[in-house]
Amino acid sequence: MPIANPMPKGAWLHRETDTVLGILGTAGDIVSGYFAKDTDVEFKNIDEPVTVADRECSAFITSSLRNAFPNDGILSEEEPDTTERLSKERVWIIDPLDGTQEFVIGLPQFVIMVGLALHGKPCLGIVLQPTSGLVYIGVPGVDAWVHRDGCTLSVRAGHRDELSRMRAAVSRSHLTALMETCLDDAGFAEHKRIGSAGLKAGLVAEGRADCWFHASIGLKEWDVCAPHAILEAAGATVTDCWGRDRRYNQADYHLRHGVIASNGRRHAQLIDHISRVCADHGFHRDNGFA
Repeated sequence: MPIANPMPKGAWLHRETDTVLGILGTAGDIVSGYFAKDTDVEFKNIDEPVTVADRECSAFITSSLRNAFPNDGILSEEEPDTTERLSKERVWIIDPLDGTQEFVIGLPQFVIMVGLALHGKPCLGIVLQPTSGLVYIGVPGVDAWVHRDGCTLSVRAGHRDELSRMRAAVSRSHLTALMETCLDDAGFAEHKRIGSAGLKAGLVAEGRADCWFHASIGLKEWDVCAPHAILEAAGATVTDCWGRDRRYNQADYHLRHGVIASNGRRHAQLIDHISRVCADHGFHRDNGFA
């Protein structure tokens, strides 16, 4: 599954983008080889399945990145974490199979995500949906792109500037009562439930949705780093549910304050709305959803 690099040669992070796209071409083949087949499923906890596809994909991506960039740190969902990454300026943050629940039931709403954080800020994100070949690429300050049906186009977040006209993307498998209340009270024009943080972020990045939020415990850095880079590159805004910037390569990789991503037109209003609903449910800025 070869994937062309849309960045001009000599652009910042061109080599990194080229390398990751090559790695993901093979990683996508690994994951696709297990899709819609009888695959053993284990559970890290009650709602976190893991399969051989997750583990094989993770092992391939991490070993390939270590060979290509031996001085960088790595944080991957399916690999043991170490404190070594905390001393690194550059850290690759990997979700080898985002949307495992959907993968397991044969629903193609899953992706492979690779992000690069520089001094804690997301500077490159690439998301691949293996069975369709859909790819999102983003380098903040450079551009964001979508590759679909053999065509690669630059993308920008949308321009809808009233909540009543905005379209929200939310979780298919982790939609809590709190998030349902946020949806109902906001009065969005519509909302779409879809698996994978990467796919929801991609919808916002290319203007097919206007916001994505996850107001609950459960997110980790690998769920958000690559999407964050793509969204920011497309002109969108990304914060936690109380409006603070997201930082990566932290000692505690749990994102206990959720995430809000939007086209930026009414981001402050979204924060006010979602943080108020959170307060009504007993969740506040200091402790988040811990």
